[in-house]
Amino acid sequence: MDPNPVDPGAGQPAIVVAKPGQLNPHPVGATTLQASVDGRHVLVKVSWWSGVEPCNVLDSVKIERSGTEIAIALIEGASRLDIACIEIAQLKATIVDLGDLEPGTWTIRASSGEARPIEVTIA
Repeated sequence: MDPNPVDPGAGQPAIVVAKPGQLNPHPVGATTLQASVDGRHVLVKVSWWSGVEPCNVLDSVKIERSGTEIAIALIEGASRLDIACIEIAQLKATIVDLGDLEPGTWTIRASSGEARPIEVTIA
């Protein structure tokens, strides 16, 4: 038996929800995009590396559509500026609801970061 316990959630992002109104909002780069399609309804799981709260909090998600391309931008900020946070990387993710898309092939990309664009086809 291994005496060192393994975190069953290791490598899995912590799912976070946007909390608008953060201080010093700024864009952060996404590392991965994963789409889930149910009929015409599309959800995208966007993952990124960040720091811990209250120094790094998801403020909002911006969505820009141009033709059949959708760009997703993550905006983070801090809920407090008068506190010191440990500098440790944390994998975070949020679920972006793109709603019902028209039939066709859509390209979904992150506005910044290393996430590769993904394509979804709506019948």
